[in-house]
Amino acid sequence: MQEKYQEDLAEIRSIMHRSSRFLSLSGISGIVVGFLGLAAAYLAYALVFRNSDYLKFSAVEIPHQQQLQLVLIAAGTLIVSIALTVLFTARQTRNRGESLWNFQSRRILYRLALPLITGGVASIVLFSQGYIGLVIPLLLLFYGLGLFTASGITYPVVEVLGITQLLLGLLALLFVEQGIIFWAAGFGVAHIVYGLIVRQKYKL
Repeated sequence: MQEKYQEDLAEIRSIMHRSSRFLSLSGISGIVVGFLGLAAAYLAYALVFRNSDYLKFSAVEIPHQQQLQLVLIAAGTLIVSIALTVLFTARQTRNRGESLWNFQSRRILYRLALPLITGGVASIVLFSQGYIGLVIPLLLLFYGLGLFTASGITYPVVEVLGITQLLLGLLALLFVEQGIIFWAAGFGVAHIVYGLIVRQKYKL
């Protein structure tokens, strides 16, 4: 009888845990997004930053063509990353017999939205004024804040990912000239490691 009570209690705890957290984030999406981040860093370096000194604290003059290239790289990476994340997460929620657009997914989106939108708008303002070197640290910092804020309702590894982005953002702020390296580390390598951990630990 006591064993039955313990099993029931464990089941209740499991249900409460699932109902309070969003547990359908896909490890594959993290890996794919990481490789996209690395590709974006390489393209930005090869097309814009290789033979320039745009990455500095002060405002710089950047040709219109290179501005357009950076915008296209950033926008393309963002759109494809979001699309793939939604695709893989939707597949994961279907496998779990759940709906993608539920209370927990709305909560995590709400917690991510404010830091990401704020960081995005601030980055656009800085970019338009020529402060290219400050955009990478700012994006890493606000992205890290968003992940840390949302981590309470998903996997603990998301909190670690958020702290990692914050640390890389601070380092990018200290070493602005090497900003593209910190971009590759944060949006590339860190995501790949996160995805591998989720795949290994949660089989997602």
